[in-house]
Amino acid sequence: MCVVGLGYVGVPLAVASAQAGFAVIGVDVEKEKVSMINKGICYVEDAYSEKHLPELVKAGLISATDSISNGATSSDIVIVCVPTPLNHKGDPDLSFLKSVAKDLSKNLSGFKLVLHETLGVDFIEAISAAATKPFGFMPHYPGPGVGGHCIPKDPFYLVFKAKQAGFLLRLVSASKAVNKMMPVHTIDRLAKALKTDKKSLPNATVVVWGLAYKGEVKDTRRSPSLELLKLLKQSRAKIRVFDPYVPRVMVGGKTYESSNSEIESVRDADALMIATAHNAFRTVDLSKIRSLMRDRPILYDTRNLRTRRECEEAGFTYLATGRP
Repeated sequence: MCVVGLGYVGVPLAVASAQAGFAVIGVDVEKEKVSMINKGICYVEDAYSEKHLPELVKAGLISATDSISNGATSSDIVIVCVPTPLNHKGDPDLSFLKSVAKDLSKNLSGFKLVLHETLGVDFIEAISAAATKPFGFMPHYPGPGVGGHCIPKDPFYLVFKAKQAGFLLRLVSASKAVNKMMPVHTIDRLAKALKTDKKSLPNATVVVWGLAYKGEVKDTRRSPSLELLKLLKQSRAKIRVFDPYVPRVMVGGKTYESSNSEIESVRDADALMIATAHNAFRTVDLSKIRSLMRDRPILYDTRNLRTRRECEEAGFTYLATGRP
């Protein structure tokens, strides 16, 4: 494995890769960094790398060079970890990345696996990776919106009071805009998926599982599900709902009665949206649910309760919040 760029990302990655059994060649244009790595000296502030780098260099599992040609030609995998800073205008500066890509193009003979990351990142996997950090981490997971009696409302009393005192809490206000946008984003993504299968939202039957604002409760106050129902109605979709805790909800003057069961709710439906993290939705037999639905059904898991693999093996087109 060749790691290009021996900074705060590259060094720990090289150490972790060597720990996993790869022989690692690190590449950096700074000769001093190369020399320090080859002496087993860790210059990045990372306890994991400081502990393991010396022993891995001594064992011959990590070495470094300032020649990308030497690193790339003798490796099967190339991972690029060069800086991607902002320029003086605040725009992305990709000059380091472009320079490495140009040099790599001259040195990729035979099969190579090259990793530059682009959009399309699985946000849930990114959170899981971040959770391996031993300190200073609190996970926040994406969903179809924010509900409940406090979070959608209480912070804005603080915003209001702060504004009276002459300053703006911009981050709190920005979070409100993002949270308000999520139901719209969710329905737009569903519409695009249906269109890909030559279906349309106005003619589709969409089932929403979960009316409460969070799992294992019957509280529907400011639930994102209510906004999803409003948007689906505006899109002229045929709507069914099911919630094991909530018998009915009223949205925009219309009452939605919960089906008696998951099975009853999905018959001949085109799409199923999991909108609340009820535990029952984590274990329901997806193959049985799929068998009752129409051709090429969509399962949109807005709460990431089910895996892509189990949904696709059951025969669903899979969508999930935060996942490409």
